Amino acid sequence: MNALRPVQPRGFSLLEMVISLAVIAVLLVGMSSAIVLASRALPGQGTAAGATVQTTRALHQLRDDLHAATELLNRTATSVTLNLPDRDGDGRPEVITYAWANSSGQPLTRTVNQGSAVTLLDNVHSFNLAYTTTSQDQVYPGIVTRSAEVEFSSYDKDSADTRQLNDNNPIGFRFTPTLPASTVNWYVTRVLMRTSAHGNDNGQATFTLSGWDTGVGPDGNIREALDIPETQLDQSGNWAQIEFAGTNSYTPGETAALTLTNSGSATAANITWDNMGIPANAHRSSDGGSTWEISLVTGAVEHFVYGTYDSAGDDWTYTRSFVTDLQITLSHADHPTTSHDLHLPLPNAPEAVDELWEADFNADPTTLDLDDDGSADWQGNPTFDTAGLSGGAWTVSETLKLVNQQTPSAPVRLEAWLQDTTDNSLGGGLEFRLSDGVREAALIVGISLTGSQQLVSLYSKDADNQLTTLGKHTLASSEPARVRLTTNPNTNTVAFEVDDQIIGSYLYVADGNLTHNMLQPYLASGETGIRYQHLRVNIGGSATLPK
Repeated sequence: MNALRPVQPRGFSLLEMVISLAVIAVLLVGMSSAIVLASRALPGQGTAAGATVQTTRALHQLRDDLHAATELLNRTATSVTLNLPDRDGDGRPEVITYAWANSSGQPLTRTVNQGSAVTLLDNVHSFNLAYTTTSQDQVYPGIVTRSAEVEFSSYDKDSADTRQLNDNNPIGFRFTPTLPASTVNWYVTRVLMRTSAHGNDNGQATFTLSGWDTGVGPDGNIREALDIPETQLDQSGNWAQIEFAGTNSYTPGETAALTLTNSGSATAANITWDNMGIPANAHRSSDGGSTWEISLVTGAVEHFVYGTYDSAGDDWTYTRSFVTDLQITLSHADHPTTSHDLHLPLPNAPEAVDELWEADFNADPTTLDLDDDGSADWQGNPTFDTAGLSGGAWTVSETLKLVNQQTPSAPVRLEAWLQDTTDNSLGGGLEFRLSDGVREAALIVGISLTGSQQLVSLYSKDADNQLTTLGKHTLASSEPARVRLTTNPNTNTVAFEVDDQIIGSYLYVADGNLTHNMLQPYLASGETGIRYQHLRVNIGGSATLPK
């Protein structure tokens, strides 16, 4: 029996191998050609398509940043600085600057938070920014100015009749001065009356300024009262001058009453009273002022009344500018004829400002550099104690000041959210210092808590440290007060607002020897209970010049 021999597998013949290799070679050549053609179709450096891709990426980055911007600074045709809300969770706003050197072949760069400039697009042929803006006007009342002293009322008949002053039979007169239409308040500064001694000159006369209740007599709203010893009055029937502080305040058209009596048991002096006078403005009482005779009084007090009045000038306007649209043109130097144009509406309408410094106290303010000048905006004294920071607020324990001293020609606006948390009447606040390098003055905002109310005051301090009260406002709340000062350094004008309520416009530091060419905010406190939640200083916009 023959054994089965295993069948050996048949190999490829030489002809088959040659044919297979030829087919594979043809396929490889075809695939290589396809790859080469495909690679040539991709955009690359030096190609129009490559330049388009790179330019589009740069425009998208710029668009995304602009959409989030809340302020635009340093606006030019070839550069812009954007302020954006915090993106990285460090409690600080982001500051991003785009810039091109305005020379073909130079890069378009992007700088974030004072870091190194990063090339966003190399070899740029042209880059242009065109801004569309809209304006917003804030109208403030005209500046209130105080007049020189003028005569308000007079009656002089050179009478020989007199009346004794005693507390049971007070006498007086009323008057309504004629004032300019622009008057907002008026004040009595002094009164002249003929006086003479009554027996022993040991009495004391009382002169009371009040309002007038038509048909009734002097009202209970006493504006100012003076007790004057009889020895200080004229003893011989000549004119005696009674000087008031000038803080008594009346509104235009309001009638004032001046009532004369004595204080104490002794009869104090005689007052010249014209028994025949019928000026229809006298009043007297026979029951100590419980009731008054006002309509059938025969007689009049001889007098001269002088005072001053406040007049408001024309309203003035502070104009802010906001960017609503941006037209961006960008082209690459490799293909300068291919220009990429982008019309970009800005949903936030960021405000256009010249300079901006801001602190929300979510982080150490001495680390901020919002004006992108390479140095910190704020400085402690000498360092800042971060232990006072809590919950987005800073409890003042030291001085914090803006490092930058400016010489602005545009309006300056200061906004501060502050509160007094300690009911001890000490208070504190901030100073907005002005200097010519030698002498220094200031606008001062003070806040103090009494019970559940806070008093917010604005003062002006001149270069000789004389303090003048400009305006006051009482808040029936212990919550933070939102204080805003809008100043025009060219006219020494400031508008004062508290919680969006306009308190008034004022002239500050009426010292012609001081040129206000530097502005510098300082935060300080007279106690440990002053807290700040927000502080912002910006320069920009325009203002009409108040007359």
